[in-house]
Amino acid sequence: MLGGGGAIKPPAPPVIPIFGGGYGGVKNSGRVGTININNGIINAYGGPFGAGIGGGYAKELFGSYIGSLNIYDGKINAIGGDSRYCPTSGIGSSKGRISNISIYGGIINAIGGQAGIGGGYSAGEFLSWVGSINIKNGIINAISVSDGAGIGGGYGFSTNSSWVGSIIITDGTITATGGDLGGGIGGGYGEDFDSSWVGSIEINGGTINATGGSTGSGIGGGNGVGMV
Repeated sequence: MLGGGGAIKPPAPPVIPIFGGGYGGVKNSGRVGTININNGIINAYGGPFGAGIGGGYAKELFGSYIGSLNIYDGKINAIGGDSRYCPTSGIGSSKGRISNISIYGGIINAIGGQAGIGGGYSAGEFLSWVGSINIKNGIINAISVSDGAGIGGGYGFSTNSSWVGSIIITDGTITATGGDLGGGIGGGYGEDFDSSWVGSIEINGGTINATGGSTGSGIGGGNGVGMV
C-alpha cells in the first residue's frame, strides 16, 4: 500500500490448513514421504484420530507412515485429535510411524491429546513410533492434555509401542508440559513392557522450561513401565 511516503507492504504469508498422512488401513498405506514447512501462518487441526501435523490413524503395522517432517520457519498452531479411543499428537504420529521430526525455527504451538510433539496413543505392538525429534531453534510451546509428554512419547498401551528413538535439543526457547502421567520432555505413560520408551535425550543449549504431570518427570520418564 502506497501513500504519504509509506513503504510497500509485502503480501501476507499464506494460511495453510492441514498437513499429514491419511488412514492406514492395511500395510504400506496412508503414506507421505516428506513434509517440509518452509514458512507461513499455519493452523493445522487433526480429526479425532489424526495429528495436527503428521500421521493419520494406522490400523496395521506400517500404515500411515511419514518419512520426515521438517519445519524451517513460520507461525504454526497444530492441535491433534483427542478421541477417547485414539488421542494423537499436535505434531507427530497418531498410531503410525515417523522417521524423524526436525524443527529449525519458527513460533510453534503444539497441543496433543497425547504428546504435544512426538508420539500418539498406541494400542498395538510396534505402533506410534518416532525415530528422532531434533529441535535446532525456535520458540516452541508443546503441551499434552492427556497422558503423553510435552515433547516425546505418547501413551504406550501395548508392548513396544509409542517409542521415540532420540530427542536432541540444540537451541531455542522451549516450554514443554506433560500430561497427567507424562514427562515434560521424555516419556509418556507406559502401561506395558517397553512402552512409551525414549532411547536418549540430549540438550546442548537453549532456554527450556519442562514440567511433568502428576507422576512424570520434568525431563526424563513418564509413569509406568517405560524407561529412559
